[in-house]
Amino acid sequence: MKQSKTGTILFVIVNIIFFAFNFVVIPILPNPILFGWLSLHYLLFFGTAPIGSIIWGIYFIRFFARQKDL
Repeated sequence: MKQSKTGTILFVIVNIIFFAFNFVVIPILPNPILFGWLSLHYLLFFGTAPIGSIIWGIYFIRFFARQKDL
């Protein structure tokens, strides 16, 4: 089962957007303290971790589904 070219391109684009947000956009944002103890950057960095896990989890599930000899 071969992965479609559209799926591969979409995966690359989503990862570029995800990492650009994490390493370019978050540091540029102001960093107010929320609820008196939580910084916005901390919330955004750890809030995007589950999203990245889902993206890569889908990738690995599809990758190993294509492997016939594993």
